[in-house]
Amino acid sequence: MSKLHSLKQIRGPDPIYKDICFAGAGSDVSQLSKTLPKVDMVFGNGQKLSLSPENYLFWHSKVQGAYCLGIFQNGKDPTTPLGGIIVRNTLVSYDCQNQTIGFLKTNCSEPCERLHISGAPSFTSTFILI
Repeated sequence: MSKLHSLKQIRGPDPIYKDICFAGAGSDVSQLSKTLPKVDMVFGNGQKLSLSPENYLFWHSKVQGAYCLGIFQNGKDPTTPLGGIIVRNTLVSYDCQNQTIGFLKTNCSEPCERLHISGAPSFTSTFILI
């Protein structure tokens, strides 16, 4: 919160939920990292998955240039499900035999030609095993 001093906290788009939202970030999603910090998800083994603003925020549907936090507690369950915006532009690998999950930052909008199939993502960062 201390890094968001230039933004104004506002109510979420749906009064049923207690979304944490901010106005004043601008409408250009590609510029969000200039206003908002990266957030690290740190897992039990110390591995980190760095999230850029577009991976932890969603658009406020009623206020232009406003965004809401997309990471929140799962009801009374102390865990947080990983999915949706968190894994946007991220290849997720599940290794059931070794009980690990891996994350590979990628650009999913590019064609997949690099995997020798139509539409393979281009890999832009390291693979994180958890």
